[in-house]
Amino acid sequence: MLVGNEVTVPFHSTPEAGQEPYGRNQEDSQSEALQRIITTLANKNEELHNFMETLSHSLAGVQVNSTQVVSDLEEEFDTLFTVLAEMKESMTNTIKQEGAKKTQELQKAQELQVPDP
Repeated sequence: MLVGNEVTVPFHSTPEAGQEPYGRNQEDSQSEALQRIITTLANKNEELHNFMETLSHSLAGVQVNSTQVVSDLEEEFDTLFTVLAEMKESMTNTIKQEGAKKTQELQKAQELQVPDP
């Protein structure tokens, strides 16, 4: 018999004095009970095997997907790094140009100032 998570097999000892010996019917009953238990265990084993295969396939899919996500992220980060490097260069050039322009304006302003006699 299957009781909870435990398998119990009805077992009958030899009859005591004064009792009738077990008949063929009781042996058949025990044999049938054992066969049902074996069948149940085999079915559960197959279910577990199928479940493990499903998990294995799911894991493989997750691994493929995560590899693709990592690859996509690396590509995106490379693109962002390139854009940032270009922006840095552009802003550095703009700052240098503005600095040069202000320096020229200051030099012109100084040249235009007339010294006091």
